[in-house]
Amino acid sequence: MRSIPDVAVYQPENESPSTATLPVRRAAYGDVIRIVGSVAVITSHVVSESLFSNDLVGGFEPVRGNLWVGLMAIDAVSFFAVPCFVMLSGALLLKPRRYASAGEFYSRRLSRIGVPLLFWSAFFFALTVRSYGPEVAMKNLVAGVPAAHLHFVFRLAGLYAITPMLLVFITHASRPMVFATTFLCLFLASSRSLVGPWLDVHSTAFDLFVPYLGFYLLGHLLASTILSTRQTILAGVGFVAGAAGIVIGTLLMKQMLGNLYISDLKAMWFIDHLNPFRILLAVCAFMFIRTAFANPWPDAPSWRFVSHHLAPATLGVYLIHPIVQHFLKVGGVDINLTSPIVSVPLTIASVVVLSWLLAMIAGRTPVVRWTVGSGS
Repeated sequence: MRSIPDVAVYQPENESPSTATLPVRRAAYGDVIRIVGSVAVITSHVVSESLFSNDLVGGFEPVRGNLWVGLMAIDAVSFFAVPCFVMLSGALLLKPRRYASAGEFYSRRLSRIGVPLLFWSAFFFALTVRSYGPEVAMKNLVAGVPAAHLHFVFRLAGLYAITPMLLVFITHASRPMVFATTFLCLFLASSRSLVGPWLDVHSTAFDLFVPYLGFYLLGHLLASTILSTRQTILAGVGFVAGAAGIVIGTLLMKQMLGNLYISDLKAMWFIDHLNPFRILLAVCAFMFIRTAFANPWPDAPSWRFVSHHLAPATLGVYLIHPIVQHFLKVGGVDINLTSPIVSVPLTIASVVVLSWLLAMIAGRTPVVRWTVGSGS
């Protein structure tokens, strides 16, 4: 394991190429985490509809037998995405002296997620009121999930709010102290993940970010770390072990509880973002990608398309894809279209392509671009 100088670290965070000046050396790992992570999120959301029952929406009929195990394995290997997004934010934002003041930091972050958070929360709140009534809509909003996927944006907002304070801590604390604090945050958050379902402990929109402080700090600590060949292999083994633990554990919960309802914290025990297996999966994925894509993109049009168009659209993809998935499902394009061998990759590919096209178009449309995080 070795460290590399900060000059090779991707900066700035996901800003529009039309408004940001690219540094001389732009490490590719940030783009890869965003792009691959976005595909992983879509993959998980597509296959999970056939894995778990939903006592609110209804109409979810879980698959059975070997097909369930296969789809659960696909779901599990996709679970690295959200924790890796948080670690990437920590790697890019927790840099002492990067911002002249807390005000500068907040103004830049507000343009990134402030408008999308308000717009999409209002949008999905209105849809929930129409479908299930104001009581359910308000409960979801207070819980930080006006739509299930928006939990990530609420978590980011909380992490951004505390970042200037964390920067003061990082500037003055020794690296061992930062490591110890990071470990303590992850340990406490994981403990809550393990105990919470059995005590029926829930979060709100205001504290969703707290359990993610460990990932955020860990991203800062690992930002300039490159693995050796042996360590890279171990990271791959750790990734597989984490995914296997999630699949086997969830299968055991299925045998214990019968149908797994997504609202049942016990049923989702091994799937929780802070379950130890998922922490292992995410950290190994982050370090593998960080090492494999430590160098800048080659100076060629095809790679500039990746870094200037695909990667900046990923927040929009994340925000838009549930709507795309819904309308495709209404049109008959979902996991039940035909044989799973065909319908699973077809549905995932359809959601990915359409979501990216819409996000890139929205990101270049006046006014609308603010709703997908491309405002300036």
